[in-house]
Amino acid sequence: MVLAIILTTPTYAANNIDCSFSYSTTNPDCPGPQILLFKGISDANSHAGVNTSDISEYPWKVCCKLTGGGNLRVMNYSYANRGSCTSPTMGGVISISRNDNAHVADYGQGLNYQNNLCLSSTSGNISCVYQNGGGSTCTGSGYKCIASITDDINAHVGKCGRHDRKICCKFSQGYLPPLAGDLDMGVGETGMFVFNITNTLSDSDIYTIDLSGSPSKIGYWSWFNGHRYDDEKNNMSVTLKPGETAAFAVLVFGGEVGSGTISVNIKSASTGETRQLTKSVVIRFANDGIFTDVPEFGWLWYIIIGIVAAIILI
Repeated sequence: MVLAIILTTPTYAANNIDCSFSYSTTNPDCPGPQILLFKGISDANSHAGVNTSDISEYPWKVCCKLTGGGNLRVMNYSYANRGSCTSPTMGGVISISRNDNAHVADYGQGLNYQNNLCLSSTSGNISCVYQNGGGSTCTGSGYKCIASITDDINAHVGKCGRHDRKICCKFSQGYLPPLAGDLDMGVGETGMFVFNITNTLSDSDIYTIDLSGSPSKIGYWSWFNGHRYDDEKNNMSVTLKPGETAAFAVLVFGGEVGSGTISVNIKSASTGETRQLTKSVVIRFANDGIFTDVPEFGWLWYIIIGIVAAIILI
């Protein structure tokens, strides 16, 4: 008998970029877990700097984080390497004329703007656009205002709402498999759970998927559907195109009474990010309403005992 437990996609806390202007004449750094994007002389019509340590002259900071957690970094590329910001995991935010006391421009403007600032994450994709029209809110699904600038070139910078042109960036998750509830089955039964992987990157990605169990016999009794007796029993990989979703079924055999966990470990080749899906497994006596832990006597032992008893009676 197969007991199918089909998992539905849970609700996750939205994860996006959140940046704000922060003022301090005593602390040159952003409070954790925020990271420093650049500094300003004021919160409007300001020159920008990235290397300055003079907090009396540059007391304003643009501090950024991912609201749902995850890795976020600032990359500062010279003009010669500006193409490095074009990876799906990087968003080109702004170009500056030099590292300190600088005019700013739209990302990648050219020779007069030697330094390109990018936001980067190993947790997913970051994309940035520019929007005119004033106000502090960006249009378009998921876009958040980072800062505002006076023009697309030879510009000054300020907080959102101070100038007409907004820098708008968004974060999108590379993939997010659903979580699972407990798997409860009887000895000799086979339980099954299903999970999905969705590639929301802008390029194809390869995902490696491994099964493991604790205790190890749980892993031995588990396999990917259709691969019980081949090399992909506990390890497989799949290539997904942008926007493609694949469903995977994992079967667990109730070898003997006991309990443990089965873990699905997923790794993205593009981002290097890893995720683990952990599921509790309870194996009880078949038809029992409550679980009794007798790990030293599995179903095979009871068959052997029955055969021995029959021989004795004969």
